[in-house]
Amino acid sequence: MHSPTFLVANGPNLNMLGTRQPEHYGHHTLDDVRILCERTAEPLNVELTFFSRITKAP
Repeated sequence: MHSPTFLVANGPNLNMLGTRQPEHYGHHTLDDVRILCERTAEPLNVELTFFSRITKAP
């Protein structure tokens, strides 16, 4: 049976997580979030595809 695939779409400025105002947003980076998602999805047999857009759409 085919595993479900989820798209994890990250918007502008999330690449700044963990570095920009960490006292407000925390110290976890976008890569930390990706790793947590992957670790959570694996035992559920779910595939993840990550997409990040650093700039705002026109």
